[in-house]
Amino acid sequence: MQRIDDEDLFWMADLDWKAHGPAREGYIGRDMFLAEAAELLGKRICGIWPGLVHFLRMAEYPPPSDIVEADEAFGADEKPIPGIYDREHGVMLAHAVSLDVPLHDADDIDRAEWALIVDKARQQWDDGLGARRAAAGIARAFARLAFEEEIDVHARPFGDKGYVRLGPEFWEVDDEQAIRRLAACALSIDRPYEPAAQPDHRIFVGHNRYARAIDRASRRWYVPVCALDEELKRDEDQTSVRVSEVAHFLAGLMVPANSDWNDERFKDAVQAEFGSGGLGVTYNRAKAKAVAHPDRRYFGTAGRRRIPIA
Repeated sequence: MQRIDDEDLFWMADLDWKAHGPAREGYIGRDMFLAEAAELLGKRICGIWPGLVHFLRMAEYPPPSDIVEADEAFGADEKPIPGIYDREHGVMLAHAVSLDVPLHDADDIDRAEWALIVDKARQQWDDGLGARRAAAGIARAFARLAFEEEIDVHARPFGDKGYVRLGPEFWEVDDEQAIRRLAACALSIDRPYEPAAQPDHRIFVGHNRYARAIDRASRRWYVPVCALDEELKRDEDQTSVRVSEVAHFLAGLMVPANSDWNDERFKDAVQAEFGSGGLGVTYNRAKAKAVAHPDRRYFGTAGRRRIPIA
């Protein structure tokens, strides 16, 4: 997936991302709130998904700005350099307040406190950059899955029951529209394509097909998150395709109509679906799992005869 320049994502910090905070855990029902679904998708397509609570909410963190290092504001004797210190004091005090950095005296920030403010500001900027990168990639991938009807998406009105199916016609959107929906986890059902329209329906995703869809998505897209030149590998890239996934696929092929299939034909089908990661040890374990069912034991025996089809 093509990366969007970080500066082109700074506008995302002005959106309301609270749906991805503690509020996301307050929805109970048969389907997933979009915030939960987005995190599951992100963990499969983003490299690397950080172990941070409510990571996507950090997209609201402010973009990077100029900041004066402690070495520039203080001399070798650790005393403030008057011209620089006086000019930057108000900016650093504002940073300290927003970052919850404790100060012994707000009118007299010392060198250690100044350095701590700089470190915390840079960490917040990095977290915000990563969250915006992740959110932009997730929004694009989710919209594509919904448009292609790989997943089941619907909307529920605020404060009311019932739902509206969000078919592919709702997902002919650009990146900005997809991101705005992800941020709010909601949309205006009557004006779904207007950025200024006030959302009135929350977005939910069906469980039934979602796990399978994001498995496929992990092989289709890669969203770099970390602020590094080299792309980092996801867990998905470092391990073989899950045995249970291949076993489920094989079970669907082990039907009477395919009773004349040999092992090579099953392997060809697996490779076409999963790539080389589905072969080798993964294939052997998956096949053993699939043929363990009484209805499929026939496919695990050598020299078998064709099953008569009634």
